[in-house]
Amino acid sequence: MTVAQRFLRSIVLSALLVTGAGQALAQQPLTTRCESAPIAALFKVFGETGRMPPDLGRFLQSAALRRIEPYKAFDHVYYVGICWVSAWLITSPKGHVLIDALYGAYTGPMLDNIRKLGVDPKDIREQLEGLQGDAEKRLVTERAKKPN
Repeated sequence: MTVAQRFLRSIVLSALLVTGAGQALAQQPLTTRCESAPIAALFKVFGETGRMPPDLGRFLQSAALRRIEPYKAFDHVYYVGICWVSAWLITSPKGHVLIDALYGAYTGPMLDNIRKLGVDPKDIREQLEGLQGDAEKRLVTERAKKPN
């Protein structure tokens, strides 16, 4: 499906949702593999109209819709973030490095993804982070060390 087709699909879907005719379609996820095109198309609609498309709002407010499975990018580098918010884990026998740790409500899903890879978050030796939420991000490994 081309970007134009996805954009048109999102507009039609939004129109159906607004009119109430698309209640069955509203149950379909915006994306199942975190493809950027359908998400970007709805952000474009939002920017042009000033109105949040319903399925974009649902996507942004639902942690379940933003979850994706962790995956190996290459060598010892794994994606452990959520859809559209990245976090990367570099594994090493000497300890692991977490890059751009998530914060707030996103920390739990990130830690779950790290565990799915068979890595104990307690073995994260370093966290490298951007500026947003640094104070809270520093608590990720401390949170991981707490018993469940």
